[in-house]
Amino acid sequence: MIPTEDVKLILDNIGLPNGGINLGFTASSDISDSDGDILISLNPGIRHTKLYMRELRADLHGKFPDAVFFFTPTNITNQILDFGLPAPIDLQISGRGQNNYQLAQQ
Repeated sequence: MIPTEDVKLILDNIGLPNGGINLGFTASSDISDSDGDILISLNPGIRHTKLYMRELRADLHGKFPDAVFFFTPTNITNQILDFGLPAPIDLQISGRGQNNYQLAQQ
């Protein structure tokens, strides 16, 4: 679905790494043999990342309706703070207010 001239690199990791040491040093969120990561690096230039994500999401959902697909941002903040694991929403509220829990629920 992505034109070959736009793709710089594709790296796929399917299943779990072999051994505990490899699992400890990978940035993958795989937790079973049925999980996998596919990393696609685009060539420099005009990027149609959101378009590709939209098209892939629709196509993959149509072909594999029981599977879950998600796209994680590849910025350095997410990779460092979340240790490379998916964390779509991480909300923390702190303060002196008595209604912090209710505020977080909203």
